[in-house]
Formats: sequence, C-alpha cells, structure tokens
Amino acid sequence: MTSTQGPQRSRGWRIATCLLAGGQLFFAPSGAGAQARQSGGTVAGQVTDSRTRLAVAGTLIELQGTRLGATTGADGRYRIPGVPAGSQIVVARRIGYTSERQTVTAGDGQSATADFHLEAAAYSLEQIVVTGTAEWR
Repeated sequence: MTSTQGPQRSRGWRIATCLLAGGQLFFAPSGAGAQARQSGGTVAGQVTDSRTRLAVAGTLIELQGTRLGATTGADGRYRIPGVPAGSQIVVARRIGYTSERQTVTAGDGQSATADFHLEAAAYSLEQIVVTGTAEWR
C-alpha cells in the first residue's frame, strides 16, 4: 500500500512508539522488574577543584568498562546506581582539568564513595588566522 504521507506517517509512528515505551517504563510496577533494575551498589561522591576546593559542575563520571556514569551537578556531587558488585574503576573527566581515576569496591545494596580533586590544566592551541574579503556590487 502506498501512502501520500510516507515520511510523515513513519515519523509519527516512531514518536508514538517511543512515547508508549517510555510510558511503560515510567508506570512499571515495583515488582521483580524494578528490583532487577536497582540491584547492585551505588557509587557517589563530589568533584572539587584541587586548588580552590570549589565544586566542579559538569564533570563526567564513568565506570570504566561499563555504560554506567553520571554528570556532576552545580554542587559537584554525583550518584551512580546499579553498580555491579566488586572492584570498579571510576574515572572523572572535565574539559580544562586533568582526568583522575579511583578504584572502589561496591557490594550489592551498599554504597561506595569516590571524591575527586581535579587539577586545572591549560591547553595551548595553535594560532589560527582568520581573514575575510568583501566585494561591492
């Protein structure tokens, strides 16, 4: 069957499918499925500037070798739930700062803390020359 709405209809179906799937996740019962999503431990902490001790917002925190991570808020704090039990390497990255790694041990239902004190790092870039020309008509 050929439709005159072609791309518009398929885009509408994709949007509807995404909304339906999102609604199912949001309204899922808090049974075994919810417990499975929340199993594991939690890694939390704060990221500060090593010199000023001020919070560093927008720092990317990742568990190395996984797809788990978080971004620090305005207060420099983060929280990563669902961390697999065992030893994990936590990596903190932020533009303008050096990266830092810490090893933590998380257990099921337990919380591990990894605070980072990042050092500012200036990056020197090569010089760029921009020129422009104009024509009068």
